[in-house]
Parts: sequence; structure tokens; C-alpha cells
Amino acid sequence: MHTLTECDIPAVLNFVRTHYSDRQLIYVGHSVGGQLMGMVENASLIDKAVTCSSQSGYWKLQGGNQKFFVMLNVYLVLPVVTRLFGYFPWKKLAGGEDLPKGAALEWASRCRSPNYLFDDQRLPHRGRYAKFKAPILAYCFSDDDWGTRSAVRSLMDHYSAADLQYRDVSPHEYGMRSIGHFGYFKRGSEALWDSTIAWLRGESEHDSH
Repeated sequence: MHTLTECDIPAVLNFVRTHYSDRQLIYVGHSVGGQLMGMVENASLIDKAVTCSSQSGYWKLQGGNQKFFVMLNVYLVLPVVTRLFGYFPWKKLAGGEDLPKGAALEWASRCRSPNYLFDDQRLPHRGRYAKFKAPILAYCFSDDDWGTRSAVRSLMDHYSAADLQYRDVSPHEYGMRSIGHFGYFKRGSEALWDSTIAWLRGESEHDSH
């Protein structure tokens, strides 16, 4: 996770700014993508940002039965299985992508902490969140038990200098049966994408603060 923040994301931002200097640089961060954005050293290159379900992972902020599922995972399953196999075999267990040992244990540790990654003393650049000034549109979906309203705000409020607009969305508003944690990016979400594009163009009035 440190490598992603310190190397990968800054490299992509530098590349885009260098090769497309006449364009706006729009950062779209899903979940952890919005969590890490505030620590990136060259985040000032970002003109506007859209975050989707970017939330504190603290287990008590999760919704419904997900709260107890996350508690079980971060206190027992992730630590034990990861140390047993040397990595977390997410693909075998739940069809996700396998996690390296360090990333899995780091994630579990943060999800046990009330202030999530802001309790991680190994992170030297947490103060950068308060210096992020680009406008942010922060999505929260009513049927996402991972990214609850309180979990999203717990994280995004650290972007205290940004022009931050929260958008709390129910699936039926856009004629969708469900959105959840990953639905924004799936086929059938075109109306939601159009709304996002309108905001990026300065045309949207469907914002809640």
C-alpha cells in the first residue's frame, strides 16, 4: 500500500500531466483509491476528483451484518489465513484478487483502528489531506454496507481544504436495482456516469452537502 501511494499513483499523475498538459486531470478513486489520494505527494496536479465509496474501513462504521463480517475478518480470518499461507488467497475464498502478506496484515490492522489509517503512525504524510484543494465529488450509495454514509464522511472530512460535495445516492434515483460497493462501474450505470460527467463540466445541481 505504501508503494502504491509513494510510487505508482505519483508516476501516473506525472505521466498524464506531462503527456496531456492541455487537458484537465481528473482523478477517479474507488474505495482505497480515494483513501490514498490525500497522501500522494504530487496531488496538486489533480484538477478535480471523484470518489466512489471511499470510506474509513473501521469495522464499527460498516452497515448491517457487514459490520460483524468485517470484525470477524480483521480480527481473525485475515491475520490467521495470511500468516498461514504467506498471502491472503482471496481468489480462492471469495473470487477477489489475492493480497500480498504485508498489504493484507496492514489492511486488517487499520480496520481495527477507530481512526483507520490516521491511527497508523508509520504513515508520515497524513498531514497532506488537509492541503488537498481540488474540488471533490464524494459518492455514497445507500445499499453499500462497506461504504456507509458515516464511513464515507469519516474519511472524506479529512480533505478539509477541498471544495467537497457529498452525493448520497439511492439506486432507484437512477432506475437501478442495486449499486452496492462495486455497482457504479458496471454496465447499467450509464445514468450515474452521465450525472458525474455533468458535475465535472459544472452543469450538475444534484448535490447534497
